[in-house]
Amino acid sequence: MLFSGGATSQTYQLKAYDYSRNHYFIDSVYADTSSGMNLFNRFFGKIVAEQNPIIMYHILRYGNQFRLQLENRAKERNANCYMDLPQLHSATDRYDTLLRQPLLNPQGGISETGRFLLLTEGVDYVIHRETGFISFMTQVNDNDIIAVAYRRNTDPNNSVFYGELLNPQLSDSSTLVLKLVKPQYLKPDYKEAWQLQLKNIYPVGGRNIKTEGFDFQIKRQSSGQPDATDNNGVRFLTAFGLDLYDASGTNPTPDNIFDWRPNLLLCRLQVK
Repeated sequence: MLFSGGATSQTYQLKAYDYSRNHYFIDSVYADTSSGMNLFNRFFGKIVAEQNPIIMYHILRYGNQFRLQLENRAKERNANCYMDLPQLHSATDRYDTLLRQPLLNPQGGISETGRFLLLTEGVDYVIHRETGFISFMTQVNDNDIIAVAYRRNTDPNNSVFYGELLNPQLSDSSTLVLKLVKPQYLKPDYKEAWQLQLKNIYPVGGRNIKTEGFDFQIKRQSSGQPDATDNNGVRFLTAFGLDLYDASGTNPTPDNIFDWRPNLLLCRLQVK
């Protein structure tokens, strides 16, 4: 990857596994890539973002995001977190007391427990409400646990709720029940949790990147073989959805050049 940011140019090489660890779908419904769903690709993979009004999975302006914290602060609460959590029907509903009992043996990738810090939207994270993922402003560590409480449309007139809001009227010792997003030490064996982590956002480490001088290629490296930029005549840029249009950005004709669409391709190539 060669890009210019003013008077200088720099070359970066990223491996497929160098994706950012700071981006997560909050629920498997948003990570679903089946033909009937695939909300992420519908929104980011089109010249005009596509939103199906029949599928009402938008996140509304409601909810809390939590991160494991080991210090005592006013915005902290004990919480039990579950990957598969029943829905609630109102913001004031509470889960059964069985779900808030001490978790003596949490199941890896399925349940977690601990003392969590309430995070602030726009300061600690940003959320994409149409496609259901959150991006953290600081590095997410392997031992961090991420959990949420949120509201989601099911149709234009109804909503469902997952997780419990932090209520200032509840005592500091009360235990919340939250929807688990990222367990500690996330790994492929945790199939549902692993699916929630976005693996298509790559920080390139540059600022003020300009279109002029920017060149982006995807190559396959094989020992003893020259780097390949295509497979059976299909260029990897096109196969990965990064070259779908010509230079005008309106005609669906690949031109072997990276589609420069910073407001939409942020979720494929994160320019920081």
